Order: sequence, then C-alpha cells, then structure tokens
Amino acid sequence: TDAAKDVKSEKSSDASSATSKSSDARVAKGKAQTLCPVQGEEIDKKLYVDVNGKRIYVCCSECLEKIKTDPDKYIKMLEDQGIEIEKAPAPKSKKHQ
Repeated sequence: TDAAKDVKSEKSSDASSATSKSSDARVAKGKAQTLCPVQGEEIDKKLYVDVNGKRIYVCCSECLEKIKTDPDKYIKMLEDQGIEIEKAPAPKSKKHQ
C-alpha cells in the first residue's frame, strides 16, 4: 500500500509542475528587455531612446545613434523576440511664463 501512495503523490506533483510550466510561459511572453538590440550586449539603464511612446535601452552611446537612425527596425526586432518594450514616460509640459 505504501507503493500505491507513492504513485499518487508522483502524479499530483506532475500536475502541479505542468501548471507552473504554463504560468512560466505566460511570463516569458512579455519579458523585459535585458540586451541591446544593436550589439546584443547587456543594457545600461541610463542609456535609452524614447521613440513612438516606447523606451529602447542600449549598451553604449554608439548604439544610441544607430537606434535614432532607424527606431522602427529595432522596435520590430525586440517585439519579434517577445520583448515587452517599456512605455516611455509622457513628456513633461513646460508652462510659458
């Protein structure tokens, strides 16, 4: 009878691991950007370009210029990889005095 209990516990643990795998897949769908779309290096959160309401992070200042020349290319590249691109903050309005 102990063997039968072991089989039941294995089945229930298999079911719970299957559920956690499906929830992991949902999380992976909109993963955060961690790599520069130009060189594939780790991003520097201080270096970014805000374009079309989206914020694209890069690894170095040279990549900033490349993103600025063709931002749509890099946005598409990131989205095709399943990266959820951060929204750029709304520009602050300046009051004229």
